[in-house]
Order: sequence, then structure tokens, then C-alpha cells
Amino acid sequence: MTQVELCNQLNCEAPTVTNMVKSLEKKGLIIRHKDVQDKRITRIYLTDAGKEIEKPVSEIWKKQQERLLTEITQDEKLLFRRLLKQMEKNLF
Repeated sequence: MTQVELCNQLNCEAPTVTNMVKSLEKKGLIIRHKDVQDKRITRIYLTDAGKEIEKPVSEIWKKQQERLLTEITQDEKLLFRRLLKQMEKNLF
């Protein structure tokens, strides 16, 4: 994916993603390569080391979400999501 796509997916500012990408690249978890068809575009790829931790990190994230949402009803989750979406919309 491109850095712009990553910004859009994470819904954060470009400098934040730039710093994150630099840090992950330094740690050997991602690499950046110019797009074959369009040299203006840089694509970001997981390295083998990045792929190795992808599943464990996802599992930790899932467990944290479950823990965070314990004893919150489905209706409350939907309301919370709607409120967050509205707050996000208010910012833009």
C-alpha cells in the first residue's frame, strides 16, 4: 500500500504516518520501494520480520479490544461508534 493509502486507512496526518514508517523501517519490519509503473509512488511492504509479528500483534489487539469492551452491550457499542463517527465528522 502507499503512504497516502495508509494515512487514509489509519485516518491520521501524513507526518504521523511518515514518522511511523521511518521507525518501522529502521526496525526492519517494513521496506519501501518505488512503484514499477509510477516512480512518483512509493509502496510499503512488510518484511519477513514484519510478517512474523503480524499475527501475534493482531491477537494482542483483539484481546485488548475484547477486554476493553467487556460488559458493554451491542447497543452501547453502536451508540459509541456513532458518536465517534460524529466527532470525527465535526473535525472535518
